[in-house]
Amino acid sequence: MIKSPDGGTTWTGVDDSPITLPLAYDKKHAPPHGKKMPYLGSLTVMSDGRVAALTNDHHALADGHYFSVHDGKAWQATALGQFMPEDWCLMQSCCTCDATGRVLIAGSAVPRAIAEDGSTWSHPHNEIFLLTSTDAGRTFTAQQVSDTDPTTANWLANISRPGPNHDLRTPLLMWTHGVKGDGCAPPDETQVWAAWVGG
Repeated sequence: MIKSPDGGTTWTGVDDSPITLPLAYDKKHAPPHGKKMPYLGSLTVMSDGRVAALTNDHHALADGHYFSVHDGKAWQATALGQFMPEDWCLMQSCCTCDATGRVLIAGSAVPRAIAEDGSTWSHPHNEIFLLTSTDAGRTFTAQQVSDTDPTTANWLANISRPGPNHDLRTPLLMWTHGVKGDGCAPPDETQVWAAWVGG
């Protein structure tokens, strides 16, 4: 991750070290991630102004999902798999920080056996979990939010993000309940579900 203090004329790392573009991959600037196929799940700003990143890697089940906070010098990463219920693997997730300073991660997960055989996309055993941290992302508690339906996936989680005029006192967690479909069809077999995240 890099930033510019002057609208793109000059660039620095998050640690304020100067860089020159184009910049080849450098793990100093990249949030920690799994080894095979990492994705940036989302970015958020902590209540103290530090930047945080969530990375996902569907192919690294044991250590593929990290919540990382930049302390001004380096990334401090927390592996999320250790906080999931036994035999559940995160597949896709995103994060936010609410007005109380809690870190909230909304994600879909499947049982490990399904994750290992690679049939996770729209699998009916996808369920939505909320991971909550009150210590700036060092530890999390996880709870299943979706109602289990053995025939239909609960997946593609999303959660409210803060903004300049939106301090996120009551985040909204959303997900889809439905089949993967084909293009835009079928039009009536996916529902959008939502739940407010309380204090």
